Amino acid sequence: MKRSIALFLAVILLAASLLIACGSEEYEAAEDGEIYVHFLDVGQADCTLLRTKETAILVDVGDFASAERVADYLEELEIETIDCVMLTHPHDDHIGGAEAIFSRFAVRECILPSIASDTPAFRALLDVLEQGSVAVKEGYRGEVFRYGDISVELLWPTEYPMLTDENARSLVFRAAFGANTLLFCGDAPASVEHAVLELDGEGALRAQILKVGHHGASTSTTEPFLSAVSPQYAVISCGRGNAYAYPHIELMTRLLAAEAKIYRTDTDGTIVFRGNGASFSVLEK
Repeated sequence: MKRSIALFLAVILLAASLLIACGSEEYEAAEDGEIYVHFLDVGQADCTLLRTKETAILVDVGDFASAERVADYLEELEIETIDCVMLTHPHDDHIGGAEAIFSRFAVRECILPSIASDTPAFRALLDVLEQGSVAVKEGYRGEVFRYGDISVELLWPTEYPMLTDENARSLVFRAAFGANTLLFCGDAPASVEHAVLELDGEGALRAQILKVGHHGASTSTTEPFLSAVSPQYAVISCGRGNAYAYPHIELMTRLLAAEAKIYRTDTDGTIVFRGNGASFSVLEK
């Protein structure tokens, strides 16, 4: 009996140690030659962290509801300075957490598209940017930004697009760390994907990780665009039981046909990739 109890306790301790080990691996600081990409579980919103030993870039900042959770997550990673916050477009689910991020961290630069929105979230963003010392830049196609060992190439929007839809003005960009590549599309619809394909051709869009556009809506990530990107991994940020039924079955069918390995924040929670400058692997929790 005593032996059974001892064995049971040993199993419990082993399981606990494995959980701790997995957790510590997730929060491990990047070493030279490494990049960590955190796709945060922020419900029906968007937030991604790219981090190397010297650089931190945040792509979108979640919504009001997830703001403190995002800030706490970054603090657990012992991040104090963010080199750039890239806001793909001014919808609440992408910029709502701005006040928490800009007030709790030293942000050096903010890149966003040239478009305004008469919403509480956008007004709060303007207030916090005006109060701070952040360098604010409007992002246009053809610009390349470098933050330490990460380069960011903007593919959209064009400088004077004839578009009024805020989703269609989303920043579309390719981030690279050595041969590690990621493509971010904000909420860009099919019309933008088609325009980018015409401007760049297929070769320029290749990426190992595709951040799937518009939370998995069927109106984005078209078959020609997906074929051009040819991702090894596809990541969808969406909320559990969301009212839009994202990700749509048509989109999932296209991803499966493209043989991309699919990760979803609504079912997988926060997803963390480690890159070594050549390939990516997924950290198991």
